[in-house]
Amino acid sequence: MKSKLKFSIIVPCFNAGQTLHYCLESVVQQTYENFELIAVNDGSSDDTPEILDDFAKKIPGMTILHQKNKGLGESRNAALGLATGEYVLFLDADDFWCPSKLEQIFESLQSIDCDLLCHNEWAVIPFEKKFKKLRVLQHGPFKSFENLLIYGNSLSPSAVAVKLSVIKSVGFFSTDKKLHGCEDWDLWIKLAENGAKFEYVDKVLGSYVLHENNMSNEGTFYERSYHVFQSAAGRGSKNGVQKNKIDAARQFILIQLRWKVFLRELSLCNLSALFVSFISTLWCPFFWKVLSVRALKRYGFLSNSKIQWLTGI
Repeated sequence: MKSKLKFSIIVPCFNAGQTLHYCLESVVQQTYENFELIAVNDGSSDDTPEILDDFAKKIPGMTILHQKNKGLGESRNAALGLATGEYVLFLDADDFWCPSKLEQIFESLQSIDCDLLCHNEWAVIPFEKKFKKLRVLQHGPFKSFENLLIYGNSLSPSAVAVKLSVIKSVGFFSTDKKLHGCEDWDLWIKLAENGAKFEYVDKVLGSYVLHENNMSNEGTFYERSYHVFQSAAGRGSKNGVQKNKIDAARQFILIQLRWKVFLRELSLCNLSALFVSFISTLWCPFFWKVLSVRALKRYGFLSNSKIQWLTGI
C-alpha cells in the first residue's frame, strides 16, 4: 500500500570525509520516516568509516557495507542487492536534500504512476562554511531514449526515485570501468529503452554541490561519456532516432572531448556560456554553433524549439 511506501536510500562513499557530514545530516532531518539507509564505504582511506559509524547511532536500521575499492557502479549494485524498499533514492556523498524531500516524493507518488520520478536541485558552492546558491538545475520534464541520447545526461542521481524492480529488470548499474562516473547515464538510457515511465515534479528538493573533486571535472570524464553515447547510439535507429540527430550529438560530444578543460568552466557560471556564444559569432562552423546553443540551453537561455531552429536537429 502506498500509505506504507518504503524508500531505500543508497549512499556510496569514497574518501568523502569532507562532505559526508552534511550529506547524512540531511537524511537525519527527513520528515518522512519510513526509509532504510544503505551506505557503502568503497575502500576509503580517510575518516569516512568513522563518520558512517557515528551516523549509524542516529539513524535506526542504517546498514553500512565496507569493501575494497571497486568503483561507483559496483558500490551502488552492492547496496541494491540489500535494498527492500519499493523505490530507491540515490544520494551522492557530496550532495544533500531538503528536509521534506522524502515526504514530497511520497505525496507525488500518490497521484503519479511512474517508474522513475525526478525533481530539480540547487547548484551550490561552499562559501564561508555554508553554501551559496547559484542557480536551479532543472531535470525535466522530457525524458525518453531519444532525449537522453541526443541531449545527454540531464538527470542527477541525487534527484531521482526509481522503482527497485525496474532497476533489477535491466541488470543494475554497469561495472565497466570505461563508464566510471557515467554509470547513471547508461542506466537511465537502458531504463528508457526498456519502456520505463519517467515523470517529473517541478520542485527543488535537494542541492548539487560544485567543487573541484566533482567527477565531471576529471580529465577523462568526456571520454567515458563518449563510451556511453557510442554504445547507445548503435541502438538509436532501432529506437526511432534519426541518423542526423545521432551524428550531430556525436559531433557535440567529440567537441567536449577536445575542449574538456574549457567546458568544465561552463559548469561554474553563466558568463562562460555567454562567452562561448560570443566566440561562435567569430568562428561559425557547425560545431561551434552546436556548442554555443547547447551551452545556452543548459543555462535556460534557449528552448528546445529554438535549438532545433538554430541547428536543424
